[in-house]
Amino acid sequence: MVASIDQMLGVTYTQKAISRVAAASSAINRKFGMQGGPPGSNIRGANVTTIGHRQFGFDIFNDSRAVGRSTAPGAPAAVSTRNPVGVVRGEFPRMHDSLVLEAERLHNRRALGGSSAAYDEGGKNYITRQQRYLGQKAGNFRTMLIGGMVRGALYAHKRNTDVYYDYTSSNAMWTIDYQIPTGNKSQLNMLGGGNLIDVAWDNPGANIPKQIGEINAAFQVLTGSRLDLIIINAKTWNYLLNNDYVIQNAGSSSPAYIELAREEGESENGHPYTTIEARLAAVPWVKFLVTDEGLDLETATPGVTAYTKFIPDGAAWFGPNPTSDYFEMWEGDEPISEGPNQPQQIKAGLDAWTYNSWNPTATQLFVLDNAIPVLFVPAATAFATVTGF
Repeated sequence: MVASIDQMLGVTYTQKAISRVAAASSAINRKFGMQGGPPGSNIRGANVTTIGHRQFGFDIFNDSRAVGRSTAPGAPAAVSTRNPVGVVRGEFPRMHDSLVLEAERLHNRRALGGSSAAYDEGGKNYITRQQRYLGQKAGNFRTMLIGGMVRGALYAHKRNTDVYYDYTSSNAMWTIDYQIPTGNKSQLNMLGGGNLIDVAWDNPGANIPKQIGEINAAFQVLTGSRLDLIIINAKTWNYLLNNDYVIQNAGSSSPAYIELAREEGESENGHPYTTIEARLAAVPWVKFLVTDEGLDLETATPGVTAYTKFIPDGAAWFGPNPTSDYFEMWEGDEPISEGPNQPQQIKAGLDAWTYNSWNPTATQLFVLDNAIPVLFVPAATAFATVTGF
């Protein structure tokens, strides 16, 4: 028998309230500088820009690596062809979620984790916790979007008026395609001359330092960028530590890494960050971010979610440092009235509010976000299959 919430918050003494599942941290949002927050606040990411409205776009006018044309002495100037202009257009994904908390139920409950002898007057404790819960879901929305950007695509599925996103194209209603070249995926045939990940990383004999160096060189050829960051999970990191070439470069009597540390600080739910930052002696110029964090993404079955790692087993993301030259989180906006007979307000990006309704009396919690991570230079990143082939 499953207890009702009234039974759980009834006349039983409790010592404290705990969570058996830690909220996803904002490590990925922070790494890419894409956290939501009011303009000028210390929680807002460095790479967040408010564009406004429902649609967005940007023009592409590439710099040149060609050499100016030469002519013979006394000859007229050569005539170059004009630099072509490209345009990218899109529409902001929208997250709008809410909770309804009935006053009658709140009025007769104790505080979560509190004594049954003390009422949670007005349900303040409970409402605060539910607000934090909605805030966590809002942060997860942006993390999910970034997960699609690093993979190269995010797939939208529609259920009535609801839309849910995942990384599976099956039965998708539409796709957010980040236009990462095909050669920058799978085993990375980036320059058309063969796969740069030519031997899987779970093979100790794979020359991983050579592969990483070739990926760095390929980025320079493709876009003039460089490789600064590799994001993997712990399983792949262990393959690196046991790789013959990585060990040889460090020396058999020395650790394979020259930097290895957990990220300091606490996530929004008060738990320590779980991400690890590291550098290998064999390739000291590139940083590794090691994470097994993930999200519970909706599935085709209503009410059923599936835990999905940000970086799945056997995969790795390669790219430059997350600066605004390559990545930004763009925010849209929309007119919102916070309740009946309330004036419209333009709410940009991430916003939240409460509304007290009557008949029945209740507190309604709302959270809204119109945002999309923008990848300005698709060929400057790669999402590779590094094991399992």
